[in-house]
Amino acid sequence: MKHCYNTGAISLKGEGNVGGITGSENCIGDTVTCCYSTGKVTGKKGANKGILIGSCAGAQWKSKRNVYNNYYTGSGKPYGTSPVTWHEWVAKATKVSSITASSCPKLSSKNWTYSTKKKRLILKNNKEK
Repeated sequence: MKHCYNTGAISLKGEGNVGGITGSENCIGDTVTCCYSTGKVTGKKGANKGILIGSCAGAQWKSKRNVYNNYYTGSGKPYGTSPVTWHEWVAKATKVSSITASSCPKLSSKNWTYSTKKKRLILKNNKEK
């Protein structure tokens, strides 16, 4: 996944994985980059919940970071669970106070534009304007 975002509330009623961008991501083959989430993510006790991704699986077998340049606002963890936390290649996200070009420099101006109506970056070809 590349150049995507979530601004809505996401809730998981049962057990499992829940995230603003995706519930589960496999670090072995999946890439999640240049995304953001401002939405609230909730789930029952025991659920893997993260503002961006609920569960990052496979990080212990990968030696290259493929979840990077992502941003989030609000309280909570960007990633709900991961089997490892000590490697330099595990998922990384930046907490920011607002989704603007200056606070999220990895969101390229080629793909993103600031919406004064929404007060955040949106995709240039998005119909949300």
